[in-house]
Amino acid sequence: MLLDRHPAALGSNSGSSDQILWAFVEAVAPGGPSRAPRSIQAFSDPAYPFASYRDFFADDLCRRSKARFGVRGFGSLELSQRTRVVEDGLHGDAIARRLYEGAIFLAQLSVYGGICNDAEGTPAVRFDGANDGYERDAITYSNPKAFLSEESTRDGNPA
Repeated sequence: MLLDRHPAALGSNSGSSDQILWAFVEAVAPGGPSRAPRSIQAFSDPAYPFASYRDFFADDLCRRSKARFGVRGFGSLELSQRTRVVEDGLHGDAIARRLYEGAIFLAQLSVYGGICNDAEGTPAVRFDGANDGYERDAITYSNPKAFLSEESTRDGNPA
């Protein structure tokens, strides 16, 4: 349904989809690693439904760039201009809004959640990555019962 609504946009983006998606990620997930392969890897991952719309989305960004700024290359726009193009998508029809909301969610999850490579971590949210070299005392509590509530029975009385 989505592809039938904007058939002219398909296959006409200027620049590769990767370059366009990196520019998109930089606009919607500030503080992430610049041009890191993992930041756009989820857009192509067949485990996510977005993979089949990846190239269409890149083309739509370029089409909206041309309509708003007269420049078809989304990646060549300034950050503030890219942000406005994304806002245009978010204020588009219901299908465009759903596509853009999904793309933003996936981009932010990739950058801040580290879904594609948790070993690297995410400096933007002060996540160092998977436990690599931390001593047990540094990542656990010496007395965990101090942080737990008192046990109770089914009727609410203390055990």
